[in-house]
Amino acid sequence: MTQVQDTARAPAVKAGRVPVQPGEVRDIALNKLKASPRNARRVGHSAEDIEARAASIRFKGLLQPLVVEPEVREGGQESGYYLVTIGEGRRQALKLLAKRKLLSKTEPVRCVVDTTNDPAEISLDENISRRDEGVVDLQAATNRFVPDHNQQPKPFVWTADPDKIIAAAARGHQTLESIH
Repeated sequence: MTQVQDTARAPAVKAGRVPVQPGEVRDIALNKLKASPRNARRVGHSAEDIEARAASIRFKGLLQPLVVEPEVREGGQESGYYLVTIGEGRRQALKLLAKRKLLSKTEPVRCVVDTTNDPAEISLDENISRRDEGVVDLQAATNRFVPDHNQQPKPFVWTADPDKIIAAAARGHQTLESIH
């Protein structure tokens, strides 16, 4: 059985300095990345979210590195695997692309190996501090994007009942509220 190393962690930087990103940037094979048991998120990513992330990664690449820690076996030796502290949804999207043979199972994935910060704490911080864009911000971004990128505009046609979309969003909000 493997364990997650839980040792006292050294300060990220000298006193008075703000760390931009503690840890070593490293490319790690996709098949060496595992879900972390210390991840704060207990409600899994939906299949739709993973599909959307996979589509984004397929066409734009991985825009943000995963944050990982080495997996440690009983006895203190590293197993050769890494536990994803931040970026589990991206890891799942990459695995989906590998399953579809759109990339290799051993594809190098840009990661930050962070052995300074407590994994449970940074996972919690990442999930709490993240805020969805507001409607006004999304509308403004859409208004900037469309004229520059939509060379052959077509009218938008709803493919789902708006009431069903609103109900699904409400259920999602209820789920999030119940776990916080």
